Amino acid sequence: MATKKRIRHSFLAGLLTSLLASCQPHTIYHSFRTLSKDGWNKSDTLVYPIPIKDIEAEHYELQIEIRHTQDLAYRSLWIVVYQNSQDSARFTADTLQCVLTDEKGRFIGNGLNNYYQTCFPLKTVTLNKAYTPIFKLAHYMQKGRIEGIHDVGIRLSSSRH
Repeated sequence: MATKKRIRHSFLAGLLTSLLASCQPHTIYHSFRTLSKDGWNKSDTLVYPIPIKDIEAEHYELQIEIRHTQDLAYRSLWIVVYQNSQDSARFTADTLQCVLTDEKGRFIGNGLNNYYQTCFPLKTVTLNKAYTPIFKLAHYMQKGRIEGIHDVGIRLSSSRH
């Protein structure tokens, strides 16, 4: 029964993502990592290598996307986003606070059937084909395991079509 529920949630999230993507600037990369049903452990780093065939030497808007259920017990989630530099071995880090509820505790993302998705713009990044860009995400919460997060994704978009 739980498997059917996860499949239904994944289908609904995919449908929701498709609808949202139709209103977005030109997206060159959009990918989610599904987390364990046991939760997102502090030691679980999510890795997103960007295919160099999809990029040109230009600036892209980086967004982090969170899919979660009502079981999430937090109003916000802190995430560390690592990006490799042009030498490909050195990473820089940014910390992002993902506010998931309003002041009354209601989830602010787009929701359907106890399932929510929220996008968080982070920054503009410059990519080129001289190396394979890699983004790594890890949660930066005090608790070692966060329950209620289903997927975490990144989106790279250019306003150029």
